[in-house]
Amino acid sequence: MEVIIVSVGTIERTLLEVVKSHLESMGFSCSIGEEQPIPEKAYDPTRGQYLVYPFMDIVEIRKGHHLLITTVDLYAQGLNYIFGYAPGANAIISTARLQGPRLEERITKEAVHELGHVLSLVHCPNPQCVMHFSNILSDTDYKSVEFCRACLRKFHSVLQE
Repeated sequence: MEVIIVSVGTIERTLLEVVKSHLESMGFSCSIGEEQPIPEKAYDPTRGQYLVYPFMDIVEIRKGHHLLITTVDLYAQGLNYIFGYAPGANAIISTARLQGPRLEERITKEAVHELGHVLSLVHCPNPQCVMHFSNILSDTDYKSVEFCRACLRKFHSVLQE
C-alpha cells in the first residue's frame, strides 16, 4: 500500500523521515508530500483546539492514501482531544499531546495505529498491541509499536489484498 506523508503546518523533516522509515520497514511504500497549510476554519477559539474534519478535506479529493501529521491540538465531536483519526482512506495524527523525550516513538505508534484503521483493523483488547486504544498518553507509552499476533495476521491479510 502506498502512503503519502503530508505535514499540515511545519513538522521537522527528521520526524517525517522517522515515520516514513518505520512504515517502510512494515511493508508500506511511502513518500513525503508537499507541506499543507493549517486550515484556519478548523480553529475553535472557545476550546483553543482545531476540529479534525477540515484537516481531512485537504486530501479528500486526492487519490491514494495519506497520513497527515500536524502539531496543532485536535479534537473530534464528543471528545476532549484526539491523538489521531482515520475515517477512511486517509488518516491524521497530532503531535500536540505527544511531546517529550519519547516523541519519535509516540508519533510512530500513532501513525501505525491510524494506518491500521485505514486498513480496517479495529481496536485491540491487548494493551501492548499498537492497535489498543490510547485514552491517555501513558496508554501510548505502554503499548508496543508493533501489532500483536492476531492484529499482525489481519494486517498482512489486508495488505496483500
